[in-house]
Amino acid sequence: MRSAIRPLVAATYLILCLVFGGASSAGILGNLALQLLGAAILAILLFTDRTPVFKGPGSGLWWLALGWVAVVALQLVPLPPRLWTSLPGREAVVQGFALVGVPPPWLGISLTPDHTIRALVSILPIAAIVALVAPVSARSRQLFLPLVIAFAMAALLVGLIQKVGGPQSPLYFYAVTNWGQTVGFFSNRNHQATLLLMTLPFVAALATPLLQGGRIREEAVPKIIVIATLFAVIAGGVMMTGSRAGIALVPIVTGLCTLMVRKDLTGNVPRSWVAVSVLLVAAGIAAVAASGVVTRDALSQGNVEESTREAIWGNTIRLAVAFQPVGGGLGSFVPLYRIQEDPHARPDEFTNHAHNDYLEWVLETGLPGLLLLATFLFWYVRGLKLSWSATESALGRAGSIAIVAVLLHSLVDYPVRTAAIAAFCALCLGLMVPAPETDYTEESSRRRSSRRSSRRRER
Repeated sequence: MRSAIRPLVAATYLILCLVFGGASSAGILGNLALQLLGAAILAILLFTDRTPVFKGPGSGLWWLALGWVAVVALQLVPLPPRLWTSLPGREAVVQGFALVGVPPPWLGISLTPDHTIRALVSILPIAAIVALVAPVSARSRQLFLPLVIAFAMAALLVGLIQKVGGPQSPLYFYAVTNWGQTVGFFSNRNHQATLLLMTLPFVAALATPLLQGGRIREEAVPKIIVIATLFAVIAGGVMMTGSRAGIALVPIVTGLCTLMVRKDLTGNVPRSWVAVSVLLVAAGIAAVAASGVVTRDALSQGNVEESTREAIWGNTIRLAVAFQPVGGGLGSFVPLYRIQEDPHARPDEFTNHAHNDYLEWVLETGLPGLLLLATFLFWYVRGLKLSWSATESALGRAGSIAIVAVLLHSLVDYPVRTAAIAAFCALCLGLMVPAPETDYTEESSRRRSSRRSSRRRER
């Protein structure tokens, strides 16, 4: 694919994912269309790109994608009855075959193979965006900065109209949604909060050209005021969603954005600031976890689902332990949770997720999934160091902060299970990959020369 149209294709596909991928189970047709389009994009790239994907700066992401496929394949490979019946947690399945008088057939590790296959194809939009974004030059990547911010403002405006219009507002796009709340293009207000949180570091990145050189020019002050106002508006949009975890994350993300601004202004980050950022992330983990177990406020609003998260976590942990070391299979959470759930305790409620993506992931994938998650975190930390050590990588730093917001929010929710947030994450990961060396080096040299010239003139 030609380098000139590659960022345009990536931008168009990203917007489609953000608009039509706002729900998981409630948006099956939209997700299917996005997956088919992602498959078509990958097929075109496969036949037009000559650069090997498993070599170069972005190769780590492709190895992770291969690891995902390997985990799914491991769960789907048929095993002889003697083997799969000996796996932990399969007793109820064995008893079911015995009750109907049928000998156990060859089955895979996954107890829900159809859902596992759906989980496999859900990676297509992520892979397509990474494949489109990672090879793009640093100059062309600037297209994504106004694009992300403009979409967040559109989502914020839609959410405001939804709030004013109340439950009868025609701007709710899904039948199952948080009626009367600001959900934007999503079905869940928590996912709207995640989108806006992820946008905040991109707003901060707008200030990068105004801060480089060690000082703020006088003529840049009005622009910085506008950027700060925009930042405050989007942060206020997070507050407007009413998502407790989202609200708890606003000061954390703001602090990390301040760290990025310091990096852009002076070219370095003191170790004391790094220590403070680590404390901020630790505080974020504590704040988000606390937001998920607060029950009194939820009960007073009649929101029983959120009030029972602590119980759901406890049940999920017990299930995960019972199904180790291989898990129950991707997409198996709902039927597995129903097995151990007391139908009389919550007769009018339906638990569709663990509201902690890490617990749900371990339950469904077991030790192989845990190893894959650890590998991703290793890649992320390495990419974090590259983005924050480079001079000309403001978008990479913004992407790394956005990923932190998602990782923390996943402690009490399931944001990446929507195609929209998954696609946004894919963009952030692609931006963390160093841009092609020629453009990257050329731009860095030009700016370094410009700074040297300005310092000579000051002397």
